[in-house]
Amino acid sequence: MIKLNNLEYSHQGKSIIKNVSLEFEGGKLYCILGPNGCGKTTLINLMSRALSPKKGSIILDGKEIKSYSQKELAKKISLLPQGRNMPETTVEQLVFFGRYPYMGIMKKPTQKDAEIISYALERAGVSHLKDRTLDSLSGGERQSAYIAMLLAQDTPCILLDEPTTYLDISNEIALISLLKDLANEGKCVITVLHNLPSALKAADRVLVMKSGENVFFGEPENALKSGIFKDVFKVDIAKTEIDGNVQYVVI
Repeated sequence: MIKLNNLEYSHQGKSIIKNVSLEFEGGKLYCILGPNGCGKTTLINLMSRALSPKKGSIILDGKEIKSYSQKELAKKISLLPQGRNMPETTVEQLVFFGRYPYMGIMKKPTQKDAEIISYALERAGVSHLKDRTLDSLSGGERQSAYIAMLLAQDTPCILLDEPTTYLDISNEIALISLLKDLANEGKCVITVLHNLPSALKAADRVLVMKSGENVFFGEPENALKSGIFKDVFKVDIAKTEIDGNVQYVVI
């Protein structure tokens, strides 16, 4: 679905992404891991076309991403960035924005749009907040509202940059479970996470970055065996089983 070919990006003379070549496909949850400043957010922004590469190309469904119109791209990729403006709007109106790529000039929602918005609110767990304004919500509630907007956009590829920010542990678990479900339904879900045990447990593939480079890309089990986490994060991670459930712990 998304293919990165020899991707490079620099800012103010500093190289941030260095010769990255990867392929992401539908039906999988990918977790991008790495220390602060290693290029994770930049890579997400390149794949969403929020930034343009200095070298290399990004191919989306067999077509260069730069050749898509903004509306076409918005039907292919949805993005939850780290920092966002907070519009003066209700949760339901925010989720409605996710339907914009599918609407005509008059921006009038159809019955299908209304059904998708209702579904997105319910699946993100914010139906009871739909009439609340964003500024009246907690950070975690607001984050869930933005997740609902992504669901309403209904794209085959979903990019998320640290989506568990502001979430308590129970809501973090619920969100990661939702992302896993979306991948199982055929979507390509690519997310930046800082919680290594959670990422290893949930991901189909992990991308470990260091200093703008891809230093590991593959199954979590193989990442664990490679010792890459000791090299990149200076920690060891052990796989264990608690009450029949596989868990990963930092040691």
